[in-house]
Amino acid sequence: MKKLVGVWKDHEQVLSFLFIIVYLNSFFFIFETEMRDDWKYSVGWLIQFFGLCTYYGLRARKKGWKLPKR
Repeated sequence: MKKLVGVWKDHEQVLSFLFIIVYLNSFFFIFETEMRDDWKYSVGWLIQFFGLCTYYGLRARKKGWKLPKR
């Protein structure tokens, strides 16, 4: 378990970003037909998108993450 926590701490920026992308895409694919029929699922996806982006931005500011330079 300590090894897993160490990996998370070392690569938190990349792993958090990938988790957000995978989660939002999974939500979209699982509830695709419901999103077409009921507007509440689409609004729920948008709320999650902006909520997770805000969380990621606040976490990045707290940790001092910078974008990688080319």
